[in-house]
Amino acid sequence: MKLDNGNYDGAILDANRAIAINPKNYHAYHLRGLSKANKSDFIGAKTDITIAVQLNPYFTEAIFNLGKLNFELKDYNTAVEIISKAIELDSTDSEKFAFRAYAKELLGDFKSGIKDLTKAIQINPRAD
Repeated sequence: MKLDNGNYDGAILDANRAIAINPKNYHAYHLRGLSKANKSDFIGAKTDITIAVQLNPYFTEAIFNLGKLNFELKDYNTAVEIISKAIELDSTDSEKFAFRAYAKELLGDFKSGIKDLTKAIQINPRAD
């Protein structure tokens, strides 16, 4: 896959073709958004991943990535809100709790951040 090989421009072209064929292809929007994020086009990435989530509001991976994009854009309140939605859909991923904990820490909500880190460790004690 071009995205995995670092060929972000090629992945964007492939996603564009897929979207042209099926404008409701939420995976294509998500992949195009990830490719844009890897090229540091965080605004374009956020737009595409938002569309993916609008097309499939249960697409947990896209919701989490949208939260991470808001974190990258230093919108920590929105990041916490969106990552919380991803956790509601899948509470078995330690990375979601760890990311939310870090955002909460940056917002000064240390007690809640510690709870999230504790949960992340409970889920995956060997996580980096």
